[in-house]
Amino acid sequence: KIEETWSGLNLDFKPFPDSEVLNLVIDDLILEALENDNLALQNLGGSKYVQGNAKFNEMTADWQKKLGTVDNVLNVWQDVSKKWSMLESVFVGSADIRVQLPEDSKRFDGINADFQAIMRDAPDVLNCVEACNMDGRLERLEVMLGLLEQCEKALQDYLETKRIAFPRFYFVAPADLLDILSKGTNPQLILRHLSKCFDNVHNMSFLEDEKGNPSKNAISMWSGENENVAFKEPCICDGPVETWLGAVVDSMREALFVEFEASAPKYDEMPRVKWMFEQSAQNTITVSRMIFTQEINEAFDQLEEGNDNAVKDMWQKQVDQLAGLIEVVNGKLEKLDRKKVLTLCTIDVHARDVCQKLLDERVDVGSAFQWQSQLRYGVHEKTGKLMIYVCDAEIPYMYEYIGSPGCLVITPLTDRCYITLTQAQRLVLGGAPAGPAGTGKTETVK
Repeated sequence: KIEETWSGLNLDFKPFPDSEVLNLVIDDLILEALENDNLALQNLGGSKYVQGNAKFNEMTADWQKKLGTVDNVLNVWQDVSKKWSMLESVFVGSADIRVQLPEDSKRFDGINADFQAIMRDAPDVLNCVEACNMDGRLERLEVMLGLLEQCEKALQDYLETKRIAFPRFYFVAPADLLDILSKGTNPQLILRHLSKCFDNVHNMSFLEDEKGNPSKNAISMWSGENENVAFKEPCICDGPVETWLGAVVDSMREALFVEFEASAPKYDEMPRVKWMFEQSAQNTITVSRMIFTQEINEAFDQLEEGNDNAVKDMWQKQVDQLAGLIEVVNGKLEKLDRKKVLTLCTIDVHARDVCQKLLDERVDVGSAFQWQSQLRYGVHEKTGKLMIYVCDAEIPYMYEYIGSPGCLVITPLTDRCYITLTQAQRLVLGGAPAGPAGTGKTETVK
């Protein structure tokens, strides 16, 4: 019965996508028969009737050996096919990797020729047992698998050197990273991968050359919401990809810092409802928070000098600012501007609530925990860079471009999460909020 079953089980071969090379396709019937018949042969081998008959015993042992070989060959063959299809696009399709890994490229060329020869001859013998028990087939496939694993390890080591050079590559899937490295000399082909390396840089604008084609000099960045921020100076996207992506990170931070420096003094020079449309959403929020921190600190100074209504005046100012924002929201706005105003509205509501809390609890000094526990923004005296203060944690603002993602309502629980996570960061520890879905864990961390 086992002989009958296996005489009708054939291997199937179909070409790989975008290739003429054949790929082994194993029918589920083969795997099922392999499992059932191996079990049946084991039971037969243990039977006293078979053990007492030399001919039966020999046949059972012979079939056990054949099916064992079939199992091994099919597993190794599948592994070889999988690794070959993954590495072929890398070693054959990428000139850059061939230059970087010359020895492994030569090794792969040998495997490639051998694998293609096996796959060309494979359809000549379709019967599963005959094909798998051909002389030397298992050994040949095992040698190929060993060499492919060597190539794979060399490739992983090569990717690791790139990840060390540009650590954001650790967050990129290996297949995408290979794509980035193989096309790294052409920035236009890397743009679609930018969102994997940056929080919200989805595209960049480039200067054009004489023919009207994009050059390698990037002049601004675009967020996923289509907000545009210009770089201070053109960023040259030339050379190894990990080097010029590092330059893009520097340009991004510099662009936001320059915009921050320019927008902070303008805050007092024009009405707030006009000022908030002068810069990116990110800097509108950061400057507003910084000014709010300054004003509360000044209110506490005035309290010490005898002005008992200083905090109350501050609360009234927040209420008036909110009224101004509501007026703007009810007017006609572009989609991006509306999102910016709504985010500012959320931040201002929280600022008003903080003032209310300070009034309700009769806080009269700036060193009180009710104020120290808030997320406060200020400028470092020496560097002029923005700093974030929560309790005794002082964390430099990193100017990572986040675009205009919107903002969730800030609750007392959010404030507690801020304290916990910033303290963890100060102590070089980690933290992870836990709770039901859709409660704002990710947004709070962001």
